[in-house]
Parts: sequence; C-alpha cells; structure tokens
Amino acid sequence: MNIPGYDLHNHLWSELQIGDEASIDHTITARDLYLFAHASGNLNPNHMPHLDVAQEGSQEGAAGIVAPSMWIGALISSVLGNILPGPGTSHRKQSLDFVGHAQIGDQLKIYVKLIEKLESPKALFATEVSTSKGEIIATGIAEVDAPLEKITLLPDQLPGLLLGEHNHFERIIKAAQNLPPMPTAVVCPDDAKSLGGALMAMLAGLILPILLGSREAIEAAANEANADIREIEIIDIADHKLAAATAVALVHQNRVKAIMKGNVHSDELLSQVVKKDGGLRGAQRISHVFVLNVPTLSYPLFISDAAINIAPDLATKVDISPKCY
Repeated sequence: MNIPGYDLHNHLWSELQIGDEASIDHTITARDLYLFAHASGNLNPNHMPHLDVAQEGSQEGAAGIVAPSMWIGALISSVLGNILPGPGTSHRKQSLDFVGHAQIGDQLKIYVKLIEKLESPKALFATEVSTSKGEIIATGIAEVDAPLEKITLLPDQLPGLLLGEHNHFERIIKAAQNLPPMPTAVVCPDDAKSLGGALMAMLAGLILPILLGSREAIEAAANEANADIREIEIIDIADHKLAAATAVALVHQNRVKAIMKGNVHSDELLSQVVKKDGGLRGAQRISHVFVLNVPTLSYPLFISDAAINIAPDLATKVDISPKCY
C-alpha cells in the first residue's frame, strides 16, 4: 500500500469541507490475493494465482485470475482511515457497485470525496476505485463517523508481517529426481494418508515402493484414496511388528535401500531397526532429522533428534552432527 511515509494526522468533523478529496495508489500483487485468501478464508480459484505464473511484483496477471471484489472494496477504508478524515474514523455504511475487474499488475487509484456533512460526527463520501487507464472498477457511497479528537498515527505503528514464498521441498525434490528412484519398503501403509505419501513419492520418481502390511487394509486404503496400486508389489503381513522385521530383512537382502514408515507405531518399527541381531545398526549412532519447510526462512530448517537421541550429551552431539549436513 502506498501510504505516505510521514505522520498520518486526521481531519476533525468540524474541519471537513464539502468537496474535500483524497486518494492513494496501489499496484496489485500476487501477495495481496494470498493475504486476502488467508484473512477471509475465501479460496475461490478465480482469485488464487500460482506463484510461478504471477510472482511478487509481476506486472503481468495470470489469465482468468481477478482480484476479489470485496478486497478492492476494502481498499477504500485505507483512504478514509489514514488520510480523509483519517485516524479515528469509523465506517457506518458502505454501498458498492462493482462494474469491472482488476488483475495482478494493475495500478489502482482509490479515491474519496466528501459530498455531505450530516449531524456530527456523520459524513458522506463518494468512493471510487479505478485503474491507471481510467477504467472504473467500483463506485459507492460511504457513511462514516469522522473523528472528534486529534490523532496522529506513525507509519511504523503497524506490526510487521512475515510472509515468505520459499518452497524448499520443491528444490530438494528436484535435486533428488536427478537420482534413480530408490527401492523402498513401506511399512503398513494401511490408511489413505500414509499410502498417499508413498504414492506421491513414487509418482515424483523418488522411490520404487514395496508395500508391507495387511493386503486387505492396504487395498481398502487405496480405494479410499481412489488410487490404483495393481502394479505395486504387496507383501501381505497383517502383524505390524512382523512387517517391520520383514522390511529390515529386505534391506539385508539388497531388495530395498530404504524403509518408509506407514501407519505403524514408531516403537514397533524402530525396535526392529535398532536391535543388535539382525537390525540395521552400523558403526555410528543412529540419528533422526525433521526437515521443515518454513516459508519465511531462506533455507530449509533441520531439527535433529526430536525422536531418537532426545537428551544427547556433548559426545553424542559430536557423533550426531556429521549426519545433519
């Protein structure tokens, strides 16, 4: 929002004169539409540009994507609340006729003009939103309570807003796609979410899954997820502990290179992984890492050992650290 960089002071009802006017300019970005979607809960795809089509600051709107009419209407409050009458103004009524649409990259002019002073503190303003080409987007009448006391608003009084658009998972996935798909034992993917995660990894070219668990339950999960698993190998094992043990055995047989957790308790899976005889222990300590995609960070966030070495001493930390890079 192009709000002046100086202090914002108001105009009292007694100071207002018929014909007083004010305006601001605002160029629509993809970020505006995403912020409105989050704040309003309006997820209408007509207003949801894809970031690789309409990047922040882009002057080119995505085909068919228009700014929500009520978001455009809300811009009027920024003029009334910040400039004329300014801080302390309270909206009573707002009529709006939306006669056009705006897209990402359009520069809007939001304009208000005092047309009538009613009984104090009421005032009527004509309101209008138009593009830099002069096309009218919205018109209406606002009835407000103008301020009766002087208020000055500093521009930096608005709390900061963190909004990022980093997608680290996409970058990591693209890097992994340069490698051959990894044969992977998926233990007990017998609900739609765990099976869906395995299938997403397969479709992305990351893994070649072998599904271990109750065939009946896995097929039921596939039906729930509307997924076709007829071409995927299933090893029918109803017992979760035995399914985990079989997954470990497949590693020793060189049939798989990784084990993926499905709908199975961590202790059932890990008890087979860490056991001394027949497990997957090596010369170094087993570690665990969460990889988090935090949009406001310019790098992926790794959190080590929230589930394995939950209270490591210094020597344990030293042993873990090389695995985190």
